[in-house]
Amino acid sequence: MVRCYLSGIKVAGFGYQEINALYELNNNPAVAHVPPSKRYYFTEHCGLFRDLKEIMEHHWVPQLQRSLSIPQNMMPVIWDADFFINDISNPNTEEKYTLCEINVSCVSPFPPSAIKFIVNEVRDRLNDRLNH
Repeated sequence: MVRCYLSGIKVAGFGYQEINALYELNNNPAVAHVPPSKRYYFTEHCGLFRDLKEIMEHHWVPQLQRSLSIPQNMMPVIWDADFFINDISNPNTEEKYTLCEINVSCVSPFPPSAIKFIVNEVRDRLNDRLNH
């Protein structure tokens, strides 16, 4: 699964984790006790997820905003969208990933690359309020 972290409308990084809770148990006690796998964090520039960043920022987030009438300044300061990876080699991004869930609370931990996005988003919103 890949977790796409966003701040406002910008991708701020990624997390990758193998989901072993979905492994078949097959009555094998060794498999039943597999600990969760480690989550690996990547910056917003990670080439592995360049296609996901592109479609999130230019298609899916704007569509979400239009569908739900959410202005940019009302988007969460930190949020994420989790995707199952259907076929890593599929060149069609829309078929490559399936949306699992969107989180807008308790979005922690997050990649260190997200910190500058959060700071900038909060700063910009405070400046907008002071200037209006």
